[in-house]
Amino acid sequence: METALTEENRFLPGGYVYMSDLLGQPDVLRQVGRIIATEYQEGAVDAVMTVATKGVPIAQSVASFLNVPFVIVRHDSQITEGSTVSVNYVSGSSNRIEKMALSKRSLKSGSRVLVVDDYMKAGGTVRGMQSLVKEFDSTVVGISVFAEGADTEDKVIEDYTSLLTVGVENEQVKVAPGNYLERSFRKKIILVRESMAMNTRNTIILAAGKGTRMKSKLYKVLHKVCGMPMVEHVLTEVQKTQIDEIVTVVGFGAEDVKQRWVTGVNTSSKKNNLELAMQ
Repeated sequence: METALTEENRFLPGGYVYMSDLLGQPDVLRQVGRIIATEYQEGAVDAVMTVATKGVPIAQSVASFLNVPFVIVRHDSQITEGSTVSVNYVSGSSNRIEKMALSKRSLKSGSRVLVVDDYMKAGGTVRGMQSLVKEFDSTVVGISVFAEGADTEDKVIEDYTSLLTVGVENEQVKVAPGNYLERSFRKKIILVRESMAMNTRNTIILAAGKGTRMKSKLYKVLHKVCGMPMVEHVLTEVQKTQIDEIVTVVGFGAEDVKQRWVTGVNTSSKKNNLELAMQ
């Protein structure tokens, strides 16, 4: 795609790039749709939103992979749409007041919306869709564009994902990777950290044996090895691993063990040598 976009005849006045032929190819649309959808397969998306008309094929492909409906925002409301909700927004590239509308039947209240578009220059259109989503008491959970303009410094949208960055230099189109890989890697790191924070690490020490073969009245795990009870050897090593909680199952001679217990270690009893009750 990068090679195809650098062709000389793709430069358009105003710093735009002709991409309609690429985004009309089924293979390209499937690849783009799958890539964008992959970023949001871990989260909940109720609907994909785009603005007519060039973003429609991409939104449809993404929605297909996510198995959710897609809704189309229009600059001019159509009589076939029924009653609509409309907002005014400032175009990021021209600073003109524009209008966009969406049918009231298109989006349910409380929906989690993924905004998708083919090209973002300054982000005014995307910001307009954000405002429209709020009118439906819904939430934008992500913004993804096929390409973003490389020459626009004052973007009005900061949190977004782009597959490609497209710029024009001396009427030559310059294409580079967007921020997709960087954002995807960052999200994976955050998910791993959150998972580690949520999941505590516990250790269960099974120490309920009666020790019949030892022929001693002393609880089996309290027999000393190298001057220290066997169970304390285990506890010492476990505590070095920074485990969140240590639970030891005790039975015969449990009270003797509890007298020697370390602060922060929970003990549980083994009843009738069969039923295990752990805290």
